[in-house]
Amino acid sequence: MESEVIDDLNAHFTDAPAADRPPEFGSRFIVVHRTGGVLASRVSDNPILVVECYDATPEQAYQLAAEVREHLAQLPRRLTTDPRVYKVVETAGPASLPDPRSTSHRYTQTIAVHTRGRRAE
Repeated sequence: MESEVIDDLNAHFTDAPAADRPPEFGSRFIVVHRTGGVLASRVSDNPILVVECYDATPEQAYQLAAEVREHLAQLPRRLTTDPRVYKVVETAGPASLPDPRSTSHRYTQTIAVHTRGRRAE
């Protein structure tokens, strides 16, 4: 599910590339990590994703996080193939979390993505 969310974010946020790790350059980007979740059944998975939004100023990082937050809430309307997203639950809204390795400012948020589809491995 991590890669599907990254692809979806990249299709919409063309000026803020999304990946599963920070890029080597640039101040505006999005990082998506799967940090856990529950395998609800053989065909239903509920991954927990942390989404980090980086930008040049705290205000810009928050604005990007707010836009991403709204975009993620609409995943059930866009990710309808196997595995299908049927619900997104925000478990922690945007919060400032400075990254000591970066000169960019970071806001982080956590969501649970409820999916149903192909048999879980």
